[in-house]
Amino acid sequence: MFRPCDRADIDALGALYFSAYDPGVACDSRETAVAALAASLGGRYGPLWLAASPVVIDVGIIAGALLTVRRAAWEPVPPCPFIIEVFTARTHRRRGLARAMLARCLTESRAAGEPAVALSVEPANTAAWSLYDSLGFVPWTGPCDSGER
Repeated sequence: MFRPCDRADIDALGALYFSAYDPGVACDSRETAVAALAASLGGRYGPLWLAASPVVIDVGIIAGALLTVRRAAWEPVPPCPFIIEVFTARTHRRRGLARAMLARCLTESRAAGEPAVALSVEPANTAAWSLYDSLGFVPWTGPCDSGER
């Protein structure tokens, strides 16, 4: 089941964020992960767009999350909605959750009249590159005025 992210999810999102990565990759502790997600939901990286930030609920727990800001709070990035996080529980990987969350985000963005959505990915993350490429994302080379996603 999918639903929009909610500020009441901070503790659960922080716990998931911490456990979704190897120790020290995203945060050093569960507490710092919760603080990082609280900052994200509080607008540190731009105004969070809740409708374009789905979470996946499985058996009553959040199993995946995608967080999108209306516009990123740093430069240089495209002037369009920006996905700041995509993460899933280790037990729920390779089930299509990230693809489904991305599709929901893109659908919401299109419905809102946004011509594009951007994100950042590590160059070595070939699995993520493959997923994003399959959904029509392309490397950014300038303003988001071409309709590319």
